[in-house]
Amino acid sequence: MPTPEASATAEILSVAESTIARADKKRQELATDMAAGSFHIDPLSLGPVLRAQAAALPWRQVRAEIQSGLAPVAALLDVRAELTRRLLSMSEGVQADGLLNEFERMEREASRDFLRLTARFAKHKQPSA
Repeated sequence: MPTPEASATAEILSVAESTIARADKKRQELATDMAAGSFHIDPLSLGPVLRAQAAALPWRQVRAEIQSGLAPVAALLDVRAELTRRLLSMSEGVQADGLLNEFERMEREASRDFLRLTARFAKHKQPSA
């Protein structure tokens, strides 16, 4: 029977890879549609791609920390801490560009979703150095 740490590691890696793959697929679908030439870019076509990219961003950060040598649980906890700090210090979008405001909103919502989804891992202690 796997240890809780091993189970957490497997789940973190699985969710990270599937979320990143979903974002990459959405981006590739958009690129394919745009390359067709008759594609009309509008919020309905960009929204799913932007949401998927925003959802993948924290998982890309987790993956980068793992690749730099951190254990998966430690990497996830580091990203959770950073996102929490960022969300607490961040204000709502006040740019003149409405699209930029919307993108920032999507990133904030994706960060909140990530924190909700990964809350159960917060009980894990960071491994000692």
